[in-house]
Amino acid sequence: MPNKRPISPLLQYTPLVSPPARHSYAIRVNSVRVNGQRLPAVKPAAWALSSTEPYTRLVTPAYVAIRDAFRNLTVPRVAPVAPFDTCFNASGLGSTRVGPPVPPVELQLEGNATWTLFGANTMVFLKDSTVACLAFVDAGPSSPGLSVVGTFQQMHNLVRLDLEKQRFGFTGILFFYQTTCSNFNTTLAAQNSASGLIF
Repeated sequence: MPNKRPISPLLQYTPLVSPPARHSYAIRVNSVRVNGQRLPAVKPAAWALSSTEPYTRLVTPAYVAIRDAFRNLTVPRVAPVAPFDTCFNASGLGSTRVGPPVPPVELQLEGNATWTLFGANTMVFLKDSTVACLAFVDAGPSSPGLSVVGTFQQMHNLVRLDLEKQRFGFTGILFFYQTTCSNFNTTLAAQNSASGLIF
């Protein structure tokens, strides 16, 4: 059996912060950039981390800012597919190692960490892969003031909750390293940090 790769060299960390109501863990997002451009509408706030919600829910100003940046793509739009409102003809997108070649979404986190989301974590393919939709949803009035990072945005990333040091670790998308989560020694990591949870 081949040796498992160590996790530590690839992890960035940001502190865990007091979570919003009904959530166990949260991180502080200080700003968001799309294609390198800061979105002023996205204000510093705690974003909850979810292991059950499929797609990231954003407070309305943040959602609209990210959505509008993607609507500037020179790719034909198609009718939206619920729960999404921004969808494209997938044949016009193309592909790369890290998903469709769309603008990266950079989450600037507390502690000078940056979590960059590429196409594999920002676009979801539907209808037999003929339609690609922006994989974020508007939290709307039902959840005012609360953004939640969903599981789709965490896919293909190796993330770690280090409860002993009260911090959240993440690798970014593993496709850049031509590897997957199964190639990492998560058992060893858990032994080295009794309070560390690996997803």
